Amino acid sequence: MNKSDTIVKLAEALAKFQGEVKNPPNTAVNPYYKSKYAPLGEVLNTVRPTLGKYGLSFFQNQVTDENGKLGVTTMLMHSSGEYIESDAIYASPEKNTPQGLGSVSTYLRRYQLSSILGIASEDDDDGNANEAQPNKTDNKKTDKNNKTDENNNPKPQDENKDRLVKAISSIEELATSLQTAGVDKTLIVEAIKKHNEVNGKAVANYNKIKDIEVATNVYKELKLLEVK
Repeated sequence: MNKSDTIVKLAEALAKFQGEVKNPPNTAVNPYYKSKYAPLGEVLNTVRPTLGKYGLSFFQNQVTDENGKLGVTTMLMHSSGEYIESDAIYASPEKNTPQGLGSVSTYLRRYQLSSILGIASEDDDDGNANEAQPNKTDNKKTDKNNKTDENNNPKPQDENKDRLVKAISSIEELATSLQTAGVDKTLIVEAIKKHNEVNGKAVANYNKIKDIEVATNVYKELKLLEVK
């Protein structure tokens, strides 16, 4: 994380902001049981008035890494000139299309803005939702030591984890899109449960998926609903 030499005034303003702002309403519904989240628009409408009241503002920048993966950084600024800037977080769309890139960008912006402001923009699924969140990048030295081998290639474990995160994010986007398009929620839930089992029991919570093959099958099953 980068920051100005001092953040005293920023910290004071942020404390006042957090003491007054309410969490945005979770108006969007994921197709598995009891899971809701606040779309980016709701987050922005909720925080902007109170941010401005205390001289706070933010800037989000879209970046890409050396592999072309999409990322977002967020800078929180104070009218005094003080600032803090987050490290980038990255994710990849299932398909490299404008719609896919836009969905990933929106997701990353919502996730990181909520984090830096200290607000909640989604239901707490007893920690299971953490599996679908992007990983924060460390500095280059840490990234090289922990995520690559001696030839600077991604370690298989990290590569598989990234693929699973990407797959679950794609399932979430597709399931939400299907529900928005008017597809019966029961059909969406059954499509997920058809391939997703935990301890031998079919479950609709796709955040519990541990295997990339299962995630792929769930996504394909949901895609079939687009033509029904």
